[in-house]
Amino acid sequence: MAGRSSSSLTDNEWLLMNIVWELKRCAARDASKLAEERHGWAATTTKTYLARLVEKKRLKATRIGNSFLYEPKTSMSASLREAADHLLDKMPGSLGGPLLAYMIGKTRLGVDDVAELRRVLAEAEDQPPAGDKEP
Repeated sequence: MAGRSSSSLTDNEWLLMNIVWELKRCAARDASKLAEERHGWAATTTKTYLARLVEKKRLKATRIGNSFLYEPKTSMSASLREAADHLLDKMPGSLGGPLLAYMIGKTRLGVDDVAELRRVLAEAEDQPPAGDKEP
């Protein structure tokens, strides 16, 4: 894909990573079973994506006998932050507020989430806008 870093996840890689994050450690057959149930994938498709995720250093593969045990090398939250950073790097600065408002509106937030957002917004109010210089 043009413009994507080699470690960025494709949509299907995200689907498989979600399975591995859920299982925490799994054999290819366990990931394949869930990928078939949830996404209709053949075992060969799952194994291809597992190999790609190992190449991208997103998964660790440990050989056990004739098979491999897979576990995530990156957390879900770290991967989501990386994807968000990638999106923000491509976006004009003036669209940051509207994008964040949209994302907040699309997200189910708990009491702790709202408190954290209020804290971050209060800090942002105390800082000069990006590009402005303090006297």
